Amino acid sequence: MKPETTQAIVLTRTNYGEADKIVTSLTSHGKKISIIAKGVRKPKSKLVAGTELFCVADICFVQGRGSMATLTSARLHSQHTRFLHDLNKVNLAYDVIKVVNKHTEDSDGEYYFEILKQLFAALDNTSNDIDLVRIWAWMQMLHASGHQLRLDVQANGEQYKEESAYDFDADSGGFVVSPNGNFAPTHIKLLRIAQTQPLSVLQRVNMAPTYAYELTPVIKQFVENTY
Repeated sequence: MKPETTQAIVLTRTNYGEADKIVTSLTSHGKKISIIAKGVRKPKSKLVAGTELFCVADICFVQGRGSMATLTSARLHSQHTRFLHDLNKVNLAYDVIKVVNKHTEDSDGEYYFEILKQLFAALDNTSNDIDLVRIWAWMQMLHASGHQLRLDVQANGEQYKEESAYDFDADSGGFVVSPNGNFAPTHIKLLRIAQTQPLSVLQRVNMAPTYAYELTPVIKQFVENTY
């Protein structure tokens, strides 16, 4: 078989035998592949980069006769380890990886690859607000998987009004007017931006970290119920 080269992100990894690992990786082309890295657990193995979490690696592999490929070379393209001391950030990264692994079984994963790549870099940047990164990541994931929130109009189909307060309706994935609502149209605007724009755009929104902090409980609950 002819060797193939690509960039890849590890989704799962399992020790195999005495010194090998089997990894499931998502390539930059959106393809999910199963790869065996032979001898990677031995000291000084040159294949380690192809089995590391939270990084992008340039890998070369040979596709076997079955579904398993064999890793032949690997080097780090970008590594993100500064956030590993922060449990909240690590948990977010694991949670998103888990959903990506689930939703790339039968679909093109190119967009998911970009989400993960940007997420790792954002988590590694200590100046980024964790709540803002979390909201951005989950809104991107919901959009990619077809579970995006209803944000153009209220859950009942009526237009949003600047003077009204709103609550989140988890059943419809939208917002409804409530006299004692916790959210304003500015919160909903933030979610619209997070759903379709890069994190850098979201960060320019006035009071974005505050809005993200206030939205986190309801979006987190919606994500947990959805996935």
